[in-house]
Amino acid sequence: MNYLKVYCSLIRNAEKRTPPDGYTEKHHIFPKSIFGNNNRIVILTAREHYIAHALLEKVYMCRYGASDERTKKMTYAFFLMNSKTNGNDYTNSTLYERCRLRTSEMISKSLKEYYKNNTHHSKGKKAPPERVKNSADARRGIPLSVEHRKLLSEINTGKRLSEEAKQKMRVGHMKKAKPHKLIFSDGRELVVDSIMEWCRNNPYSDSCVYRVKNKGIPHKDIVKVEPII
Repeated sequence: MNYLKVYCSLIRNAEKRTPPDGYTEKHHIFPKSIFGNNNRIVILTAREHYIAHALLEKVYMCRYGASDERTKKMTYAFFLMNSKTNGNDYTNSTLYERCRLRTSEMISKSLKEYYKNNTHHSKGKKAPPERVKNSADARRGIPLSVEHRKLLSEINTGKRLSEEAKQKMRVGHMKKAKPHKLIFSDGRELVVDSIMEWCRNNPYSDSCVYRVKNKGIPHKDIVKVEPII
C-alpha cells in the first residue's frame, strides 16, 4: 500500500473543501518536529487527524526504517494521539474522534458555567472596585495609602468627588507635569508649567494641545508646542 499517496490525497481533499462544521483540529502538513515551524496547516476532523498521523508513521517507517530519528518522532506523535483517548488499551480513529468531541464539550460547558458565575467577566460588565484595586496593588507591588484607597473607591463606585479630593488629584498631576512652550499663530510664545492646568483656566482642550505637540495639528491659534528640558 502506498501510504504517502493516501496521505497526500487526504490532505488535498481537506485543502479543497470548506472547513467542516463542529469540532476540528489543525494539522501541520509538514510535521514541525522534522521540518520546523511552517505555515502549511490544514483543517481536519478529529478522525482525519488521527488517520493522518497513522499514515505519517507508516510513510517514515517504510522509507527510513524504525531506527531513524524521523520515524521515532512520528511514532511518538502517533503515540500521544492514542494516549489522549482516555488511556484505552485499544483505540482507532472513531474512538479518538469521540473522545476529543467529549473533551471539547466538557471544556465548553465548564467555561459557560464559569462565566455565568463570574459576571464581571461578561462583555460590558465592570470588575468590582475591590478587584480593580487589588489588581493594581499586585501589579505595582506598592501598598497604597488609606487616603489613596478611599479616593480610588470613590472613583470606582461612581460617587461624586469632593473638592478636597479634586485638589489632591490636581496637586498630584502638577508634581508629574513638565513645562512646555506654547507658540501661537501671531508669534506669541507662552511658557506653562502644566498644559492640563493651563487649559482648565483657558478656553482650550488639553488633549488637542497635546495633539499639537505630538502630531503638529494646530488647535485654535496654537500652532506649535515644545517641551522645555
